This record gives sequence, structure tokens and C-alpha cells, in this order.
Amino acid sequence: MSHCAEIERLIRQAPAVALYFTGPDCGVCQALWPKVEALLQREFPRIQRRRIELALQPELAAQRQVFSVPTLLFYFDGRETQRFGRSFSLQQVCDAIQRPYGLFFD
Repeated sequence: MSHCAEIERLIRQAPAVALYFTGPDCGVCQALWPKVEALLQREFPRIQRRRIELALQPELAAQRQVFSVPTLLFYFDGRETQRFGRSFSLQQVCDAIQRPYGLFFD
């Protein structure tokens, strides 16, 4: 199964998914990912998480209309609900995800 098909299946089947697109030469991406992952694990543990290297999965990035890194996409019930690109804070992510997460899991 291709990586695109695997991600598509995950988005369809899981109630909530976060996709983090990164690049190999992106220092911000490398520094931000552990913080994003820690936030999601601590505050939103039921969100499935995947880190995707833009250079290794260009077709997946194009399919999701991701053209810059870092980009963080959230899907609830199979639909994209939030998109964060380039410069964003963990507080912005937390504030934006609390409501949909609460509706799905509380």
C-alpha cells in the first residue's frame, strides 16, 4: 500500500488525525516537532499523529496542498478542520484544537 493510501485510510478511519509536514533542512521543523508531539500527547492523546517528510512524500504533500514547512494539519471525522503553516505557536494549536477535540472525545 502506498504511503498516500495509508494516510488516506488513517484519515477516514481515525476520529482525529494530525499530519506534521517537515523538511530535512528546516531547523524550525526539527525544533518544533518534539514540542508539537509532546503537546498532542499531553493534551490531546486520542489524536493519531504522523510526521511526513516533504522531500520523501511529495505526492502526499501535493495531494494535501502543502507547499511549505512546517505545516500542521488536523482532521476530525475525515475532514480538515485546522491548518497551521510556517510560523505558529503551540498556544495557537492548543486553542484551536480544544473545542473540536472536546466535541469528539468528551
